[in-house]
Amino acid sequence: LAVEMEQQRKVVALVLGAGYGTRLERDLMQIPSAPTEGDSGNKSLQDVKQRLLGLPKPLVPLAGKPLLSYWVSLLKSPAPSTSTSTSTSTSTSVNDDSGKNVGKPVVDELLVVTNERFYAQFLKWAKDTNFAEDNIINDGSTSNETRLGAIADIAYVIAQRRLSQQTLVVVAGDTLFLPSFDLPLLLSEYHTLVRERGAEALVLYYELADHSEVSKRGVLELEQEEVHGGLHVGRVAAFLEKPHPSSTASNKASFPFYIYSHACLPLFDHYVNNVCTPTSTTTQQQQQQQPQHTQQQPQHNADAPGGFVAWLHTRGKVYAARIEGRFDIGSLTDYLLADQYFTSKIKANH
Repeated sequence: LAVEMEQQRKVVALVLGAGYGTRLERDLMQIPSAPTEGDSGNKSLQDVKQRLLGLPKPLVPLAGKPLLSYWVSLLKSPAPSTSTSTSTSTSTSVNDDSGKNVGKPVVDELLVVTNERFYAQFLKWAKDTNFAEDNIINDGSTSNETRLGAIADIAYVIAQRRLSQQTLVVVAGDTLFLPSFDLPLLLSEYHTLVRERGAEALVLYYELADHSEVSKRGVLELEQEEVHGGLHVGRVAAFLEKPHPSSTASNKASFPFYIYSHACLPLFDHYVNNVCTPTSTTTQQQQQQQPQHTQQQPQHNADAPGGFVAWLHTRGKVYAARIEGRFDIGSLTDYLLADQYFTSKIKANH
């Protein structure tokens, strides 16, 4: 009965957009104020600087469309409805305006959390795109030094919206997946894992092509990987933060996209207030500069999403599913690669 109730719970998605984009901002500020005569490359970068400087990362344009708008399209668009669909929150069918049989939206409600500095920009985006302005949540922070952090923001939204009985999908607002990403399939697999394995959360990973890259990532180790419901899945056995390549054979890079059961929701407040160690921005930067072999255990601070997964998997059943890859808009180089990719996709479709 409890499993059946889990499948019928509303699905709320939360996009994390309360960061300050300091790395991207730093890269943009290093672009010369004026291009050198005859240097078309610098002129192009000047255009990029003018477009991006001052924007929060979830609102940077990819092929002319704000990154966040891609997530709205993915999360709020009707899911395909077929007679063979698993009976989950994504499979109820409705008719669209043309009378065509389509599924209900992938999620029931979509929330975005940001900060005081960028709040007005998100409200403008909401107004321009007919997104519910009430679903833009201001965490009140005003600078990178006073930011709440990703986990604290999740706890804040859970408290503000009194979430307690919902399934919660959390995604970083500076991340975007390849077009092959199938969220309805992922949610269906999550409910299957709840029903068959007693899963409490599902996280995602992709396989790194270069093993040395594990020293720059949060890395998952799984008890056993198997093909289940069309996806490669396994129960999380360990989460390593930027491990030395010699300390793990895993190439499974984790990133901020999570599906949490309702049972996990009260744990965020507990984690922030009883597990996390208050850490200043300066101390966090010092930790990031430590030798790689000292970084294997995740830092339990409110700004490290992987630390919560590392803590949670020792207390409950956390599973992981593999996807092909993703774009992380961290630096200017990351942005240019993503923009080029999505621009080429649009051109190819025309």
